[in-house]
Amino acid sequence: MFVDENDVINYIKIKLEEDMGKSRLYFMLSTEISNLNFNIEDIVEEYIFLNSSLFTGSYSYVRRHLENDMIFDMDIDIERK
Repeated sequence: MFVDENDVINYIKIKLEEDMGKSRLYFMLSTEISNLNFNIEDIVEEYIFLNSSLFTGSYSYVRRHLENDMIFDMDIDIERK
């Protein structure tokens, strides 16, 4: 479970850089983060946009609430150009 916004951002970026292909990310955000206007879509889209000269990508995700925490299950497909 992540309790810090920067930890989530770093986790997603590291996984995208490491996997460079099809990735599945499964993680939980604590109540403190999920109560903020924390936007996972913006993080992934920004990463794909900033690196669009290297690869194209798409993603889908399912967001669920467990009590006050938020669970994400993301499928990310990145393809090198």
